Amino acid sequence: MSILTFLEILVVITIVIGAGMMAKSYFRTDKEQEDLWKKSAEAYNGQLDAALKAKDINAYRAMLDTDVTRFLPKLPYRADGPKLVGDLMEDQLGSADGPPGPLYSKKVQSYQQCVLISYTFILKGKQADKPFDFTGKATRVWARKGNRWVLAHEHVSFNS
Repeated sequence: MSILTFLEILVVITIVIGAGMMAKSYFRTDKEQEDLWKKSAEAYNGQLDAALKAKDINAYRAMLDTDVTRFLPKLPYRADGPKLVGDLMEDQLGSADGPPGPLYSKKVQSYQQCVLISYTFILKGKQADKPFDFTGKATRVWARKGNRWVLAHEHVSFNS
C-alpha cells in the first residue's frame, strides 16, 4: 500500500468519524440535551460558588454576562451591568468573615438557551464587628453564549 492510499483511507475514516459525531450531536434526544446542559451549567455554577467561597472577585466578574442584573434585598434593589454587580459583590464579600455556608434544596431547570438554578443558603459573618447569621434564597439564570455559560441574572433574598 502506498503512502498516498494510506492517507486517502485516513482522510475517509476521519470524515466518517466526524460525520458520526455530528450526527450524534444533531440527533441527540431532548432529554439527553437537557441533561448535558444541566450538568454543564451546574459546573459553571460550582465555579461561581468556589470563587465566592475563595472571595475571588476577579473570577466572579469573569463569569458575568455583559448585561447581567442582580436583585438585592436592600437599596439599590437591582444592580445592572458587570461593573456594579461586581462592585456590590466585592463589598458583600469584604463584610463576611467566613465562606458562604452550604446550599440546600437546589433545583436545576433547563429552558432552551438558559438554565435556572435555585437554592436556599446559610450565611454567617461579621459586619461592623457585629456577628450575623442569615438564611436566604437565591436564583441564578445562566445563559449560553458561544461555548460557555455566563451569569445573566441573580436574585438573592434573605428570610426574616
